[in-house]
Amino acid sequence: MARKQTSTRLVVRVDLRGAAPPIWRRLEIDPGLTLDQVNAVVQAAFEWTNSHLHEFSTTETGRRWGGQRFVPPFLMDDDDDATDESTVQLGTLLANPGDLVEYMYDFGDSWDHTIKLEKTRDVESGAPLAACTGGRRAGPPDACGGIWGYLLMIEVGLDPEHPEYDEYAEQIKSIYGEGAVFDPAAFDLKRANQRLGAAVASGFQAWWVD
Repeated sequence: MARKQTSTRLVVRVDLRGAAPPIWRRLEIDPGLTLDQVNAVVQAAFEWTNSHLHEFSTTETGRRWGGQRFVPPFLMDDDDDATDESTVQLGTLLANPGDLVEYMYDFGDSWDHTIKLEKTRDVESGAPLAACTGGRRAGPPDACGGIWGYLLMIEVGLDPEHPEYDEYAEQIKSIYGEGAVFDPAAFDLKRANQRLGAAVASGFQAWWVD
């Protein structure tokens, strides 16, 4: 009997820094994906809109920053110290369990993510290039003031007794729509994989679903 062909996936946990309770996704990613493609994967998993700039970076041991930075090609002219993200595969940065890559989305709101390699595993040939196997809590919406603005929106906008409730409830309505149910504790694994499937199918160019 012929042996089934297999390939490798990186099992990573992506945490949104500063979120309390934690907001995270566990993803299985083909190590051959380049960082521009990984950007699309993270955007899909957290339901970001990719409407702001981003960058990846490595860290030096014992330091928050100080490693190498990886940016989209159109930012290269403004930053001689950075590397074109489209030329770097994720597997070259995450080789051993515990290895980390930082991912920053929106330089204004500063949505800072940590991508940590938990393990590698073999999958059958033809497995998705990216899939979500777990997570916790809804991803914040774009342009809500960063993690602290989001946490404040949750605290005040869901508390009718708070003196500033009306202001934040209006913000929630403007983001999610009239009559929409806003549940920051919700995590929809099926929807996350629908978005990731759309990302893969589009060549990592689009990933929104109805």
